[in-house]
Amino acid sequence: MLSEGLFGNRVDEFGTIVHQDWEHYLVHQGEMFSCADVDNDIDNASPKYWMILTPATAKAHIAISAGLSDAGLFEIYKAPTTSGNGSQLTCQNMKDWSTNMAVVQVFKDPTVSNDGTLVFISRLGGAGLGNSQVSGSVRDHTERLINVSSKYIIKLTPDGDTKKGLLNMEYYEEEA
Repeated sequence: MLSEGLFGNRVDEFGTIVHQDWEHYLVHQGEMFSCADVDNDIDNASPKYWMILTPATAKAHIAISAGLSDAGLFEIYKAPTTSGNGSQLTCQNMKDWSTNMAVVQVFKDPTVSNDGTLVFISRLGGAGLGNSQVSGSVRDHTERLINVSSKYIIKLTPDGDTKKGLLNMEYYEEEA
């Protein structure tokens, strides 16, 4: 039998502290979210864009993983110029029965006229839809921190045309 301890640590029946990672603790508290998207037709001349918006009330701690069915570039930009948000993705609470809702918003296919300031770039590998971690291994204690009232875009550009791409994100929010 385990009893609740400080910061997600547990104490077993012998009084031994059993460590639990912070992110795992947040899942149990209903404060960790995930968001995913797949696009089956990404072209070199028309890259795939996703946009992250943080409100004035929350910062985001995000780990991102991307996959591409061909070689290409994965880029993250801050402060882009956009004229439309695109379609909002439904980000899920990782504790299925939690009623906590995410306040950070994620959109696919925003209308982007200027990418903004490049903050990360990675070359994705060849054939097959393997994932490449761009800010952790979707939770390897490495994450991108996004400040309040911020706009970021994620851009996936394959070397060829008609390629499949995917995005997976896990994140938790911190009150401002």
